[in-house]
Amino acid sequence: MTGLMRVRLRFSHRDLSGQLRFSFEPPEAAMPSVMTPVLRLIAESRPGRFMTLVFAGDTTDGMRAPITTGMTPRGWEADEAQFWADAYDDLARLQSRVGRFFPVPDDFTERDVREVKDILALLDGEKTVLRGETVSVEMVSTEGLDQLAGIRGGMFRLTAGYESMIFTLGEHQIDLGPCTETFTMNKILNMKEARRELAEHGHATVVMRLAEHIPAVRYLGTERLE
Repeated sequence: MTGLMRVRLRFSHRDLSGQLRFSFEPPEAAMPSVMTPVLRLIAESRPGRFMTLVFAGDTTDGMRAPITTGMTPRGWEADEAQFWADAYDDLARLQSRVGRFFPVPDDFTERDVREVKDILALLDGEKTVLRGETVSVEMVSTEGLDQLAGIRGGMFRLTAGYESMIFTLGEHQIDLGPCTETFTMNKILNMKEARRELAEHGHATVVMRLAEHIPAVRYLGTERLE
């Protein structure tokens, strides 16, 4: 019905045997909720298991046979179908949460998969950990740079607030509203270069190293959380 998979059935009246052949043919555009069940079927159909073909919803007269050949498409890793089934399920849940429905983007990558998981966590009121080892801050005054340079104790925290946090998936943008990020740094990596850049251009980018044992986090809202 969805056009994602074709099934060919050969049945012998002589010995009441049959053979099923499946071919996976994804269309150019498909909704994630449509892709998920087909990918789960591919992931679960492994040699050693059994499949039952049911006609017209009658479960008493189904044809049951062992699976002799897996359905994993050529060129796919063994667990790839399960990975994308979970990914498209997350994307479908996200679309339902925000009320925006669209086909799976053509360039939907593993990075997008991680981002969708993060968005769902944010919508559930959780904090998400930001990836990376450094954070960059734009400085436009000598006073601000002096304040950073004068911090003692080696550790300092930066809180950044956003009026609107927007995520992009393909051609679609999802606005989650106000968002806050907190960073804990333990070293400024380019103070000399930043001072020179500020003197020459009136602005400078300061690069700071994130503390390893205190992760940078993001959460929705403007309230400061410890």
